[in-house]
Amino acid sequence: MTHLVPTVALTLLALGVAVVLWGLLSPVHSLPAWSHQHDKLLHALAFAMFAALASLGWPGVAPWVLWLVLVLAGLASEGLQHLTPDRRFCWRDAIANAIGAALGLGLVALMTAVFSGAG
Repeated sequence: MTHLVPTVALTLLALGVAVVLWGLLSPVHSLPAWSHQHDKLLHALAFAMFAALASLGWPGVAPWVLWLVLVLAGLASEGLQHLTPDRRFCWRDAIANAIGAALGLGLVALMTAVFSGAG
């Protein structure tokens, strides 16, 4: 049973990365209009989800290492957008990614502390 959580978390992480990359690399006009109004929030939420799932999937990896990897992944995703015809690199998106990753890791740390103290 203990191997089930990391396996499920990493599977969900891979699916989430695929969906988010599709959204990040799709033409802007093909995305729903509401996504433009909440762009930074969506970046933060996606990277919070990535961080939480990565933390659950690789419980032995230090949170700062996961955060650094996610920050670099966020920068890389912005760089990939710059290669598409109608998208550009955006530092504000990269910052939203980093903040989201920190929030996701913090949430997992908090939940871990709460549940380990409850037993």
